[in-house]
Amino acid sequence: VCKLQINQSLGIVPVADRFRQALGDAVEIPAAKVVRCKACGLYYVQPMPFLTTEQYDRLYDVDYFPQNAPRWEERRWRDAERRLGLIAELVGEDGELLDVGCGEGRMLSIARARGWKCRGLETSQPLAKAAEKASGAPVDVGDLESIGYEDSRFAAVYLDSVLEHVPTPAEFVSEIARILRVGGAAYIVVPNENGLSSRVLGIVQALRGHNRRLTPFSSPYHWIGFCKRSLADCFRRAHLRPVFVRAMHGRME
Repeated sequence: VCKLQINQSLGIVPVADRFRQALGDAVEIPAAKVVRCKACGLYYVQPMPFLTTEQYDRLYDVDYFPQNAPRWEERRWRDAERRLGLIAELVGEDGELLDVGCGEGRMLSIARARGWKCRGLETSQPLAKAAEKASGAPVDVGDLESIGYEDSRFAAVYLDSVLEHVPTPAEFVSEIARILRVGGAAYIVVPNENGLSSRVLGIVQALRGHNRRLTPFSSPYHWIGFCKRSLADCFRRAHLRPVFVRAMHGRME
């Protein structure tokens, strides 16, 4: 994010069978490690993997999302409803909402039921079809930086558990700023790598001889890890002003 690259190595990266299968037997996965930038606190994998569209489709298919317990699933719906309420307080409900990485279509379903004009964006064709079917909202297929939405088109852009999968987060957030209208809002949810649950997981990983942060080549395939400082740096570089940052349940939003 800060481009200074003053790094601390945190260990090697294990590779899961599903990741190997997604890339294909003919593709050699280079040895990689997780590092932390001492300047901004960003965690990332080095070298950074870049996947083709076909590889994305195999990795992030409809089986990517685990079957959650009913209680956990209910909480995810409540979280989405609460976040949409906060978005409405900031920008009203008279514009268009874009859900980037819309997954199963949860936010699209809620927004559409509340009368929002909304659409989704997915890099995975199977997930895009599933989200469109579940929500009834249009879902585009592609990546945000190349799909070419118009300047200042959206009143709100929503990302839940997306930015940690993006190899160039600062550029990605700058694209969000470009497509937001004046007075619009971006609502971004990411894991908190300095939160208690991440620290506990890091200790477990270290005891196994693996990196202490991130799992880029095994589920859930996080290539980037944020703390409050590195996330704020992303916003500053895109000339976006954070309205609030809330840390809860191992996440920041």
